[in-house]
Order: sequence, then structure tokens, then C-alpha cells
Amino acid sequence: MKNWLQAKPGPHTAVETFLCEHCRRQVPAAAPGARRRSHCPYCLWSVHTPAQGPCEAEPCQGRMEPVSLLVAASGEWSVVHRCQACKAEQVHTIAADDDGALLLTIGARSSSRRWRRSAETPAGV
Repeated sequence: MKNWLQAKPGPHTAVETFLCEHCRRQVPAAAPGARRRSHCPYCLWSVHTPAQGPCEAEPCQGRMEPVSLLVAASGEWSVVHRCQACKAEQVHTIAADDDGALLLTIGARSSSRRWRRSAETPAGV
């Protein structure tokens, strides 16, 4: 039995790190506090890959920008990513090592967008 670090990379082989396509930093594949690493902990960008479940059969592999935060009733935080190529959106659970200041910046930016939209909506609509 081969050590998983020595095995050739393939679809079922674990990897230690990967290169972020946005910020070009080496990213650890292990994600503390999450089931799997779905985005870069430094810039929070992701890549459009197959989602869990029957969502998309052939995603475009475009870069996914972090556009907002969601907080579940359970208190679990997630980042909403929008694909720059096809505009599809995916939600990814945050990991313990994600950049906290950047998460707050994204949350504040998305809150201000919602506030501006609601302030621009005429009364009674």
C-alpha cells in the first residue's frame, strides 16, 4: 500500500497543497473546521467545480469571486461565490483558517448593497 503523499495525483488521491488561481499562494488542502477545502483561505476565491448533489454536471472551471456571506440558523457561516465566467453561484462553508478580516469586509460590502437596494425601493413596494 502506497503512502498517500507518494501516490501519483489522480481523482481519488489526496494532495497536501494546491495553488490558488487568484492570489497564486500555496493553499493547504486540509481545512480545519470544514469537511473539505472549497476556497483559498487567503483571498477566499474558489474555482467552479462540481457541487455536491445533482446541481451541475459540467461546471465551467471559471474563477469564483466571494460576493457575500450567509449565516445559518445554526450559526454556521458560509461564503457565497459567483463564477466570473458563467455567473452561477455556489455556497461554501468557511474554514477556521479563513482570513477573518476579509470575511468581515465581504459581509459589510454585501450588507451595504442590500441596504442601498432597500433604501432605493419606494415605500409600499
